[in-house]
Amino acid sequence: MRVRSLRGIEAYPPFDPEAAGRQRRALGLTFARVAAAMVAFRVRVPPTDVAAWEAGTARPGEDELLALAEALWCSPAELMGRPETLREYRLGARLSASELARRLGLPEPNYLRAEAENRWRGDERASALLVYELGLDLRGLTEVAGAAPVLRELLRDAALGRWQARVGKVGALLALRRNRVSSVLEVLNDEFASRATLSLSWVPRSDPPERRGSGVDAQEVFDRFWALLGHPTAHPAAAGVWRT
Repeated sequence: MRVRSLRGIEAYPPFDPEAAGRQRRALGLTFARVAAAMVAFRVRVPPTDVAAWEAGTARPGEDELLALAEALWCSPAELMGRPETLREYRLGARLSASELARRLGLPEPNYLRAEAENRWRGDERASALLVYELGLDLRGLTEVAGAAPVLRELLRDAALGRWQARVGKVGALLALRRNRVSSVLEVLNDEFASRATLSLSWVPRSDPPERRGSGVDAQEVFDRFWALLGHPTAHPAAAGVWRT
């Protein structure tokens, strides 16, 4: 699964200085008290660093962000703003890369490569575990990963034409088994192909090709695909599969 490019990404995660300041003041803590509380989470920084983060003249690294969130009794996501990448969702879940890799049953370098290259290569079981740990579902993972636009067009093509030709690409994009994807795409094609054929009879032959089949909306097909596919089980670590 491809995700947005992280080439040139800064070593520091996103950080909202105002959110950190609001939370600290709400708790009635000084910079020194925050720094002292972070020691319990194996991070030692001087109070001047905490002040610099709030002033926006410096930013905490991953370990510092996780410790700061604990010291301020909030989630890392509250200090980052809305997460937009796998890395940011991982931090929002209070997980280090090594811990998440362990839970996924992957070598840490493999997981770090997935974040750095913005391409998820996990199999179906690992994907189920990943979305479970990050508090997502597979659809949410495709949205975060930036794969939704490509998937949307693949699904629309499958609904309108030879769905068999799209099975491999959809399966590879979502790390799903071929037979699972095949059964869903076949249903999609059955449901939408007749509607598309009907709409074609109303499109003048002089109309450009992109108008043909315009009676089928890509977003509607996208939504229906996820409804047919279902969601991960409540305990993916035990099941390791997606249920219908």
